[in-house]
Amino acid sequence: MLREQVILVVDDTTINRMGTAMSVRTLGYSVEEVASGAAALDKLKSCSCAAILMDLHMPDMDGLECAAKIRAREMGLDSRIPIIAFSSTPESDVKQSCLDAGMDAFLDKACSTEQLGQTLNLLLTQVPKPVR
Repeated sequence: MLREQVILVVDDTTINRMGTAMSVRTLGYSVEEVASGAAALDKLKSCSCAAILMDLHMPDMDGLECAAKIRAREMGLDSRIPIIAFSSTPESDVKQSCLDAGMDAFLDKACSTEQLGQTLNLLLTQVPKPVR
């Protein structure tokens, strides 16, 4: 049985997006998938997502820019959607940039489903922080 929580998977590479979505479904969540940052912004207008798994390197709008735009939309609200950077770029190279853009965590695309589940659990059980 799928949880009511929907996780948005944003990745321009079809096979990566499908594999990530499969892992998220294995964890019991519902999944929405989009192939670009712009599509993610559009999807968020109609989808109440509990969290976002965001690829960093996409052609039209990278994950950092998309995360910053999401945070700008949330400005003044009492809650925010957790955004997890999901990349094959080594964490040490981009972690600070991800945090500066408003992302909440970083996972390597090669992480286990268990690691993904632990990160989602942690972020989805925290009290949401307002965006200032």
